[in-house]
Amino acid sequence: MDSSLEGRAFETFSEVAATLANPPLKRWKERGGKVMGFFCSMLPEELFMAAGLLPFRMRATGSTGTDLADSYFTNLNCSFPKHCLNLALDGAFEFLDGLVYANSCDHIRRLHDNWKRKVPIDFIDFLSLPHQTGPDQIAWYTQEFRNLRGRLEQHFDVEIKDENLREAIKLGNETRKLQRSLYELRKQDSPPHHGRRSARRHGRRDRDAQAGVQRTPARAARSACDEGGKLDPPGTVDGHRGHPR
Repeated sequence: MDSSLEGRAFETFSEVAATLANPPLKRWKERGGKVMGFFCSMLPEELFMAAGLLPFRMRATGSTGTDLADSYFTNLNCSFPKHCLNLALDGAFEFLDGLVYANSCDHIRRLHDNWKRKVPIDFIDFLSLPHQTGPDQIAWYTQEFRNLRGRLEQHFDVEIKDENLREAIKLGNETRKLQRSLYELRKQDSPPHHGRRSARRHGRRDRDAQAGVQRTPARAARSACDEGGKLDPPGTVDGHRGHPR
């Protein structure tokens, strides 16, 4: 195994996933950029990117207890929302400029209710998800996206253009393609990276939001694939328009 695989591209993944306010995120904020937190993969991070916001997939890295949050949940609630709220009550998410939830589960809905009442934040929103995939549900879900788009434009004083959405979707699809390429490497007889490193990298991809600059996941994933010796020729994606306003 090429030891450089551990030391270069995967080091990028590990660095960003190790903390909440990681170095790329701090640099983004120092340049005047805004950060939009979101829970669950059903939320459209591409919409945030097209608005010039940095999408931040919410997590509870570094949490060691739930003493502050326990009084807001029952014993039946899972530990993830408890740890997220505990960090929020302790000020760990002060770098967020907004936060969007979805009705993905009862636990996240209760987290939304408590966060809205107990944690100061400029923008907090909720996206309803359909539970079926018929034509009526798709039309309704599409309108939910349009409504969220309008609320983002109004609050952050931006115009989310269709061309910017297409660019953000293109970048997201490129990153997912590279993610699949990384998993293909694990099928080899002597895989260049094992499950532990794959988990780090996967966490880094899901935490693109937690990362810093949206191009970083694709760039680092391409480097990891290059080091592993299996990757298609580079595409034409060169990032997205999300610059600090």
